[in-house]
Order: sequence, then C-alpha cells, then structure tokens
Amino acid sequence: MAKNSLSLDGIVVDIGNSDYKVAFVSQGEIHSIHRTKSCPNLIKYDVPIIACSVVPRRTARLQNKVHVHWITHADLPILSPTNVGVDRLVALYAAKTLYKAETVLVIDVGTFMTLSVLHQNVFVGGYIIPGPHTMMASYGEGAQLHKDQIWTPPRKGLLPQDTLTAMQVGTTEILQRGLTSLIAEIKSQYPNILVVGTGGSAIDLLSPIADVAIINPTLILEGLVRLAKAKQLF
Repeated sequence: MAKNSLSLDGIVVDIGNSDYKVAFVSQGEIHSIHRTKSCPNLIKYDVPIIACSVVPRRTARLQNKVHVHWITHADLPILSPTNVGVDRLVALYAAKTLYKAETVLVIDVGTFMTLSVLHQNVFVGGYIIPGPHTMMASYGEGAQLHKDQIWTPPRKGLLPQDTLTAMQVGTTEILQRGLTSLIAEIKSQYPNILVVGTGGSAIDLLSPIADVAIINPTLILEGLVRLAKAKQLF
C-alpha cells in the first residue's frame, strides 16, 4: 500500500471473513479504498485508525500491529442484543443516516449474506445465510466462483446443460428467489422499509431484485467514517 500524499484525517477498516477493507479518509471523505486478504501494514500512518470486526483472528492480527479504536455496540445509537455482529449495526447506522430512513433493511452479500432490519433505532432482527461463493465452495474446488462473479440465468425457457453452469446458475437463482421472498415477507410488516444492498457481490446479485432501492458496496466503510465524525475520533 503506497503512502497517501494527502493530509489524512484517519483510516477506517472493515474486517470481514474474506478481506480487510481499508479506506483512507481526507477532509471528512473517503479518498481511496483498498482490499487485501493479508493484514494491512498501517504502522507508518500517524493517524487514528477506526475499525470493526467479527473475526477474532483477524482482529488480533491488526491490533498486534497498530493502535486501533474498535467500534463496539456502545458506540452505536442502536438498541440491539449484544451478540449481533457489530458490522451489521454499522451498516444499518450508515443506511439510516445516509438515506434518512426510519426503517431500513440492509442486505450484505459476503462470505455469509446477512439481512438486517432497523426500525426507529431498534435492531428488529434478520437472517444469515451462506453467500454465493460459500454455496459454490460446497460443490468442491472445480465449482469455485471467480472473485465477485455471479452467474445470471439463461434465456427464459432454457435450462443449463453442463454441470458447472447448472451449479452456477442454480446458486444465483436460489439466492435471488429466496431474497425476493424474504424481502416480501419483511415488507408485509414494514411497508415503507428502504432496502439497501452492500458487499462485494451485491451489484450483480441484487440488481435484478426490484425491491432493492440502493446498492452501496462501501456502506460499512462510510458508516465507520460517519461514526468517527459523530464521536470526534478523527
């Protein structure tokens, strides 16, 4: 990672099961974003580092290298059980504050796909299911998806014929149909809910679903920046 030549306010890090996502913040805005599978070398940056993580081994690797302010449930103005992943809450906070919505559903497409509902600053609940890459991995090494790749169904009336395409298209279809059903169920309880998608594969997987109003792949990083500003951590 090359050193940023701008004057930095700080750095925010979203630690997931697959990647460290690092954003450099200058003048209150994200200037650049980097994804890495190995622990980023941030020791040369003499600025505050704000992070959230639900992966203990990755948490330990980063905190052994630099001083980090870890976002916890106490930092978020959301009423929730203590065992809810803090990344889900940061995404909800970001969606609510960015898009001025009282009720939001955030769908985060990652190693695992989470659906999280916030209503009047209360975490209502949601679902966790395997993400597309995790589902494909269950077939074995030959069926692995390429990074951030999602397969779309063939033309109407045609069925996949070869085994790999059948796996790829079947995975995409079952996830999209399942999400459509779950969103409809949630909207029956909260008709005015704003549905926001995020995550590495969100655009390809969620774009065909009509009820997904906004797709913002950097939602959690933006939430960390907004929290850092609100709590004067930068």
